Amino acid sequence: MSWTTIELSNYPPKLTHRDVILLFQDFMISPDFALPNVKNLAYPLCTFIKITGEGEAERAVQELCWSKVGGRQINVRMVEKTGHEEKEVAVADVADEMKIGILSTLSHCRFTDTELT
Repeated sequence: MSWTTIELSNYPPKLTHRDVILLFQDFMISPDFALPNVKNLAYPLCTFIKITGEGEAERAVQELCWSKVGGRQINVRMVEKTGHEEKEVAVADVADEMKIGILSTLSHCRFTDTELT
């Protein structure tokens, strides 16, 4: 059996592993996917799912892309053969968003000089 990787993105932060299994119930997917361990981020989240064969992956994209899940329109798309580079870009984007969130949070905190040393 050959696997084809698809990308699931723009899903709500509270989406669970079980929710994904139910979303893809008409398709054979690998249960070995990971959802980010974050619950309250505002930017679109992304994960990669392996599905049996390219034809099934294309069907999943056609049937599920732009479906509403938890009030959001999800995006389901094929991952190019060069998906590794795309993952690196996605990880860098997430890291940048987290840095902005941390700096934003810190800007609202008040520290005294003694707390910083």
